[in-house]
Amino acid sequence: MKMIRFVVVAVYLALTGCATNMATVGAFSKSTQELAGQSVDMLTKYSGQCSKRIAIINHEKAVLDQAEVYWKNTRGINASDSAQPVATIGKARKSLQPYQDGLITNCPGQAAKLTAARSIGDVLLNYGVALQSLSADEFVAYNPKLDEIPSSLAKLPGTSGQPLLDENQIGAVRELTKLVYRVSILSYRQKQLEQAMGPEQRKQLLNVIQSLSYLTSSYLEGLEKEKIELGLLSSDLDALMLERVLPEPLSVTEVQRQLSVEVTDVEKRQEAMKAYVVALGKFVGGFDSAAESIHEPSDKEIAKEVIEFGKSVYRVQAALDKAF
Repeated sequence: MKMIRFVVVAVYLALTGCATNMATVGAFSKSTQELAGQSVDMLTKYSGQCSKRIAIINHEKAVLDQAEVYWKNTRGINASDSAQPVATIGKARKSLQPYQDGLITNCPGQAAKLTAARSIGDVLLNYGVALQSLSADEFVAYNPKLDEIPSSLAKLPGTSGQPLLDENQIGAVRELTKLVYRVSILSYRQKQLEQAMGPEQRKQLLNVIQSLSYLTSSYLEGLEKEKIELGLLSSDLDALMLERVLPEPLSVTEVQRQLSVEVTDVEKRQEAMKAYVVALGKFVGGFDSAAESIHEPSDKEIAKEVIEFGKSVYRVQAALDKAF
């Protein structure tokens, strides 16, 4: 009877892979999921900002139109008195056009970058989920929506008619989706964890992280330009008020309030995105430490690099809480 029990236990352990506490891999996978989830959430919320800015410019144009009507049609104001204010308003309206044209031109590109980053974030999120399942010696579930992401990324337009992402970047995303699919379809468990965190996987993940960093940094450059332009718009309104050509101060005050809110919003978005870039920079160090821990698992100590990665992810969330 004892021999039978021994054989049964031996067979069970062979089938389950002698599950071990993988605290470092578990912590790394959880932080990866949180970082990826935050990127998807954050970039989804940012996608409507361009149309919001266009609406503010249209509001400012309406204020100028209203002022022009006042100077042209109000009784008691002759043509000679209204000529200068009307000319000033015309110049102000004309100066708004480049801002609006720039938004109309640049918004699709910004939207494409956000779409790409969200899609890559989805793939990274599912990889983190797969790692967590493997580290806990559980089967991995595959999300079929990952199948369409590489081909969708290839269709996103960049500048000068070129694709937004090159084939190496898209290929890395494709390989990561294949990895998650393979882990799922072959019923990997904890004993195959190393095959999901090997040198080839590290190479593809590094490319994915670099793509996210590129997209995010490019978006940050756009935010800085946006902040400068918002300040110029506000200064232009101040100048018009000083010249006494805007007869409806309440309308001007409302536009100024909108511009001020937008500047504050941009600053908070910048803070969140910068924290996100820092967290991306700590991903590979966390990955390396987690991969090394597979050979020396511990249920008490989590690698310092993984802890630092987790802290940087927490700082992203803190910045997001302020931004929203």
